[in-house]
Amino acid sequence: MKEKFLIALTAQYKDLGFEANAIVKVAHYLAKKVLYEEDIDGVFQNVEGLLNTFQTDGDIGG
Repeated sequence: MKEKFLIALTAQYKDLGFEANAIVKVAHYLAKKVLYEEDIDGVFQNVEGLLNTFQTDGDIGG
């Protein structure tokens, strides 16, 4: 399921300036939290804040 999240997140957020590493981390996180495929579409509504958090973590630690 992580691969599905990765593809969808990359398509939706890569052009908005999010780094690939942040997208991979969010895909990994979502794959652990979302249990059913029919719930995949619903999780993308509030993902931008999570991406910002992971990107900021990367900037601080990087």
